[in-house]
Amino acid sequence: MNSVNSQRQAKLYRYQLPMDSGVILRDNKVERKIGYIIQLECDGKSGFGEVAHRYQALAKKMPNKLASSFSTGLELWSHNNPQTSFDELYPSVAFGLSSSDDGVTR
Repeated sequence: MNSVNSQRQAKLYRYQLPMDSGVILRDNKVERKIGYIIQLECDGKSGFGEVAHRYQALAKKMPNKLASSFSTGLELWSHNNPQTSFDELYPSVAFGLSSSDDGVTR
């Protein structure tokens, strides 16, 4: 069960959902919701987590920080780093990784 020699794989999927509900955020009509699905696999088990921002305006605010957080978190998990700290990741990324990791370790 999740031994040091386990084969681990991480996948990241991006999605966009159209929003036609008329939501207004900071004087702008929200046209789509942008998010990511994280899939972690280890020892034949899969876990999924979602990293979602409510609106595209928020997702565009810190794309470099999000990308860096994804890269760091997925890299640490893939290499079975027992010191993976979700505290150092962007909060929505930490939530998605924690959720998907929970599915793998159950």
